[in-house]
Amino acid sequence: MQAVGAITFTSLLGLAAAGRHAVRGRDEFSDASINEPIDPKVDVPELKVETIEAIPDVNCPFRSGDGSVLVVNYIGELLNGKLIDHSMKPEDIQQFQIGTGMVLKGWEDGLKDMCIGETRKLIIPSRLAHGKRGGGGGLIPPNHALVYTIVLRELKRSGPTYPNPAYFASISQPGFSSAETSSSSEAADAEETAEASQVEEPEMTPAPSPPRDEL
Repeated sequence: MQAVGAITFTSLLGLAAAGRHAVRGRDEFSDASINEPIDPKVDVPELKVETIEAIPDVNCPFRSGDGSVLVVNYIGELLNGKLIDHSMKPEDIQQFQIGTGMVLKGWEDGLKDMCIGETRKLIIPSRLAHGKRGGGGGLIPPNHALVYTIVLRELKRSGPTYPNPAYFASISQPGFSSAETSSSSEAADAEETAEASQVEEPEMTPAPSPPRDEL
């Protein structure tokens, strides 16, 4: 699937403001500290991705990947369970683009290949989060891992979505009925959605840009 055109500068600002404490500048991403000793009480050595609620292939025509615009709800905590950030109310959805350096490297790596409706738990090492600086206005101490539980609500049509081969193989089988999926309209419009994903501009979620010391 061909890459879509660049999102407008205004839209990028809206995307960058989403995710709050998950926002981080591209130039801060680094694996340079991968071999440095860590305190196992507050940090982990590697990114851990756990699927809390999976979506069957028959209900998943498209998956997320580099360039996808994700609409999510989430809860963010430290390893000890201290709440640092959340967006779980229906009216408090957040959206951002992965594969562009807009959010934490742990989100960039941990939210690929997701289906709409899927829930994942990410345990992110500090080196893929806020590192030695910490963040969140002091809520996130230096060298602390972050734990995010994230629900994917939507994939915006302006960003690339990636066809799930298992889904399209299933609908080609004799006897398939779109009623077998959780959304018959998604099944009926799957190919049309693929085309629309390259031309429709998303509406950005208004959100104030975080203070610089939180980035």
